[in-house]
Order: sequence, then C-alpha cells, then structure tokens
Amino acid sequence: MLSTLCRWAVAVVSLSAMIVPNSAYAFGGCGASAFQSCCAPVVTCYPKIRYRTCYETVVESVQRTVYRPCYSTSYVQQQYTTCKPVYDTQMVTQKYTVCRPVVETFDVVQNFTVCRPVQETRMVEHRQVVCRPVYEQFQVPYCYTTCKPVYETHTRDVVECHYQTVTETKYRSVPQYFQRPVTTMVTVAKMTYETQQVPYTVPGECHTRVEQIPGECYTDPQTGAKCTKSPACRTVTCQMPPRTCFRTICVPKQICEQVPCTRMVQECRMVQVPYQVCRQVPVHTTRKVNYTTCRMVREQHTQMVTQTRCRMVSETICKQVPVTTCRMVSEPRQQVIKCQRTRMVPEVMERQVPVTTCRMVQEVHTRQVPVTTCQMVPHTFCETRCRKVAVRVPECCN
Repeated sequence: MLSTLCRWAVAVVSLSAMIVPNSAYAFGGCGASAFQSCCAPVVTCYPKIRYRTCYETVVESVQRTVYRPCYSTSYVQQQYTTCKPVYDTQMVTQKYTVCRPVVETFDVVQNFTVCRPVQETRMVEHRQVVCRPVYEQFQVPYCYTTCKPVYETHTRDVVECHYQTVTETKYRSVPQYFQRPVTTMVTVAKMTYETQQVPYTVPGECHTRVEQIPGECYTDPQTGAKCTKSPACRTVTCQMPPRTCFRTICVPKQICEQVPCTRMVQECRMVQVPYQVCRQVPVHTTRKVNYTTCRMVREQHTQMVTQTRCRMVSETICKQVPVTTCRMVSEPRQQVIKCQRTRMVPEVMERQVPVTTCRMVQEVHTRQVPVTTCQMVPHTFCETRCRKVAVRVPECCN
C-alpha cells in the first residue's frame, strides 16, 4: 500500500510539471498578463506538496545464541567389601521343671430352705351405694311474638339512561424501525508461541549395601537360662543426590490487534397514524313506576310447653365378693454336691535345644559406577521480529 501511494505521488508531480507551462501561457502565467513580450521569462507554478506520516511493518531476522546442556556419562571402577554371614548349629541338652495338675473328687452335703405358696379363698360382704335417675314431667307457659306482613302500593319517578354511539377521529404515534450500519474497531487476540528452557529434576540412582547387627546375650524370662542372640545382617538402600536437567517447551503468547467490525444498529422514529374511536353518549328519560312496600306488624301469643326434669335417688346394694389370700410355708431340704480340687505335682524333664553361632566372612567385589558430566554447548538460531517504521508519504494540495 505504501509503495502504491509513492508511485501515485510521483505520477501526480510529473503530470503537473507537464501541464503547468501550457496553463501559464493560456491564463497569464499564474497571474502574469497574456499579452507580455515573447522574450519575457515563463513563470511556472508547481503544486504544493504536503507530507503525511505512515507506519509500515518491517520484518527483520535476528540471530540469537542460547546455551543448552550436553551430558556425557563415563563409568569408573570401584571396589567395595561386603560381609557374608556363616552359621554353625549345635545341639545342647537343657533341663526344665514342669507342673502336672492332679484332680481329686469329693462330696459335700448342702442344707437349704425353700418357700412354698399356699392360697386360701373366703367370701366377703361388699356394700355399694348407687344413684338411680327418676324422671318427672310438668307444664310451663311459653310466650312468643310473630310478625304479620302489611302491603301498600306507591308511585315514583324513574330516570332511565340510554347510550348513543359517537365516532371520532384521533391520531397516535407509531414507532417505525430501520437498520443503520455502524463500524467500530474490535480488539482481536492472536496466539503465538515462544520457546523456553525449563529445568526439571532427575532422581539419583539407588544402590544396596549390607549392614551387620552384632549378637548379644539375654536371659529367658520363662526358664531363667542364659541365651545368646546370633548376629544378623540387614540390607540398606542408599540413593544418590538428584541432578537438574533442562528441556525446551513452547510457551503461548497472546497478541492483540485492532480489526474493523461493521454491525447493523436499529433506530426508531415516531409516525402519526389516524384511527377511529367510538364512544357512548348517555341520554336520560323520566317515566312513572308503581311499586309495593311491605311492613311487618307484631302479634303476641302464649303456648303451654311440656318439660322433663331428672333427679337422682340413692340406693344401697349388698353382694358377696370372693377374696383370695396367699401365704408362704417354709420347708427344709438337703442336697449332695460333687466338688473337685486340683493340685500341681512338679516333674523334671530334659530337651535338646539347638544353639546357632554366626561369624562374618569378608568378600571383596568390584562394580562400575556411572559418572555424569555436564557441558554447556552454544546454539544459534534465527528469530523473526516485527517493528513499525515511520515513512513520509507526499500529498498534493492546490
């Protein structure tokens, strides 16, 4: 686009230079008289040139040097000594005392008393007072009032209302909608990727070695004899210290750009629209109407009403009720119980006990131990960068 503008500006300047002499001759040389002498110098008016500043994106390639680690592994011969246990077992005669239980059975006479229930039944006289209802009827005068309707006829004026339909023309505002394009700048995010060196840790190697646990003497808590605990060996695993390595990863980077976006905006304007309205107009008229009224006249009356009342009369009732009593009678009894008792008889016994002794024998071994060295090696690559360059573009103005 910038090169097109430059070519267009050069073409305009060249065209102006070709047209200006003829125009000066025809119109008086930019203000000079057309009747001047042929020997007078010709005045040429060039168009004024105005410059504006534009920005052009320039892509450059830059060489960049980074250092990456290079690892090399070599093996070194190493000697180490291990202890191998050798066990010897011998049988030893041991005496110990045990207690054997002896059970004896004998009889025991036990006296005890039991209680036996004895029930007795007898008749008891029971008196009870009850109340019996007695009903009586009697006459009571009852006074009441009744209402008798009396009807009367009257005349009154009634105003009637009738409605007539009247049509009117009115105007109302109605919205009309239309679409109008609007262009705005929108920020758009674009993803790019960059490479980075990320460290990570590699765990060290593991190797196994054997440790010796020395033997000891102790006393058996059950027999009281002195015993010897043979030496033992255990395996211990050791780990080398971890080492740090680097790896290359791609990291995303977000770049924002301004992009024109056109959208349609809805606009509204109000328009007056006529419409017909019908309304009802009231019209009043008067006429005679007959109506009847009713009034109530009270009258007194008397009537005899029969009522019943109840009173309670007490009576005594006697009846025989059986009553049962229980008493406990003691009886002596005897019982023979079989009992056992146990006594312990000591006995001396012998047994063969194996006794194991251990002695450690040293052995020399050879192994290859890896040794890793790290050396930083330079690495050169080309990196592309973009930057804005200001360029002045000529513009012609008359």
